[in-house]
Parts: sequence; C-alpha cells; structure tokens
Amino acid sequence: MRDIVRGIGSIGISFYLGFGIGFVVSPDPTGTLPVLVGLLFTVVVTPVLYYGIGKLV
Repeated sequence: MRDIVRGIGSIGISFYLGFGIGFVVSPDPTGTLPVLVGLLFTVVVTPVLYYGIGKLV
C-alpha cells in the first residue's frame, strides 16, 4: 500500500512541476510544445521522486 501511495504522490508532484516548467520554458499557451515539455519532464522526474521518497521514508 505504501508503494501505491508513493507512486501516486510522485506522479502528482511530477505532473504539477512538469507542466509548470513546461509553460515557463516554452510560453506558447496555444501550442503543443509546452504540453510535450511537461510530459517529458513528468516522465523523467517521476522515477527520481519515487526513489527519493523511498529513501526519505
């Protein structure tokens, strides 16, 4: 159960950070580049956060 909560938490945090950074890096609100940057950042950061949260707990 802890792994599921840790996974959902890391995905949520990565999603929030990824799309925030995506719109800051490429501020085109009508284009697909911010969405792609946000998704890429989310995919890259989620495993890092999942592992990091596991080390903290």
